[in-house]
Amino acid sequence: MPNHFNRFVWSTGGHSAAAAHGNLYNESYTAFMERAAKPVFASVGIDLEGRNYAMGGMSSGPELSLCNEAVFGVDADVISWDFGMTDGRAYVKTYLYARRSGVHQNRPMHVTINVDGRGYQNRIQQIATVEDEGMPAMYLLRTILAEAKMALPDMFGMSESQMNEIPPFARHFRCGESLETGDPTCGKYKYNLDICPNRKYKASWHPGWHYNALYGNLMALLLVDNLIEAIESLETNADPAELYERLKKEEDAEYDHFLNAPLDENFTGYLSSEATSYGLRGVHFLKNRAICHIALLPSQSRYLGILTETNRTGTKDYDKGIEQQQADEEPSAGGAMRLTYSKSMRQSCEVPLNVDYKDFFYTTEKDGWTSLTVPNDAEYEEFKVAESKPAGIVLICFVVCDWGRCPPGDFRQNEIRDGQLQFQVNGHRVTN
Repeated sequence: MPNHFNRFVWSTGGHSAAAAHGNLYNESYTAFMERAAKPVFASVGIDLEGRNYAMGGMSSGPELSLCNEAVFGVDADVISWDFGMTDGRAYVKTYLYARRSGVHQNRPMHVTINVDGRGYQNRIQQIATVEDEGMPAMYLLRTILAEAKMALPDMFGMSESQMNEIPPFARHFRCGESLETGDPTCGKYKYNLDICPNRKYKASWHPGWHYNALYGNLMALLLVDNLIEAIESLETNADPAELYERLKKEEDAEYDHFLNAPLDENFTGYLSSEATSYGLRGVHFLKNRAICHIALLPSQSRYLGILTETNRTGTKDYDKGIEQQQADEEPSAGGAMRLTYSKSMRQSCEVPLNVDYKDFFYTTEKDGWTSLTVPNDAEYEEFKVAESKPAGIVLICFVVCDWGRCPPGDFRQNEIRDGQLQFQVNGHRVTN
């Protein structure tokens, strides 16, 4: 293992396709990117870490946008967006997600993956807006992607021996004008069936591992190209310290411009008139820092033990909380709202499949009044901003139900309004 002087972190945000649903976890495009680029970064003393923190069924906001430090980590250098299918025509979410990277304490770059589709021009406009405001942002050109796809060798008409001469990432990828589908072999080999072939989510709309390898290697080329450019810049400057100071001043000036750019006070297109009547403003979403108490997985807050304030840490040994069925059978002792998971969401396999789970804080009628302390001491230390004063706004995000179908007995906003579900914040009842 080489000695590393620093670490560079790419954190992937996105929906189920980005999370590699239907594939093995190590077949995500983030994993392919890391494997391809990691040795190059290691050669100059940098440890490249790719975090695939995409989550099936999740849109980019507001929860993931506001909680980007808790989810992607305070050390993220890149936070990517791949939510086209779940954000749909809510293009303002793209803007919110990208802009929140500028509020993040590590100042990560925003990179948009899979911007193609009917919303292409609208999403590009959102990216251009945050760039004009002073944020570093990039996106994958659809022309480059189209050229890469059509440069793939066509399996149609090839003999088996000819196919076997094709490199693995390109073999069985393109059949005629189709990718990962069609005869003679592309549909058959879309998914890796050597391990846990009966796993969930092998849907037609999810990309297979060939697609992920293509995207991952394109992303690796982006990183390596920028790394080489940085090294060449160092070589042509006699004093690296002087270069650093100059670039740091430029960055500080850009972020000062970003943080002081004029904002839409009412965040038109996102905040409802009801929300603004309660005092919510664009500044709360677009400029203010947020401290999040978030149960979702994957997230650095869970893996580092920040949420649970325990020494059970890591991507395997983190504190998982209590299983929902057990929570239903055993009322909460001590009145705490418990961190809960559903075993039905977990898949069983000798290797990781998907690791994204909509864990939640849970209470039942048996529990009576339960409570959470937000933020806990660890969250306050990790995410606090010394020079700012909290606005005192508490946002509660309910569990995202798959396909919008929530189970019986699930209480939400309507139950708050009619009094079946009651909240208090610091002893004051929430009425709406």
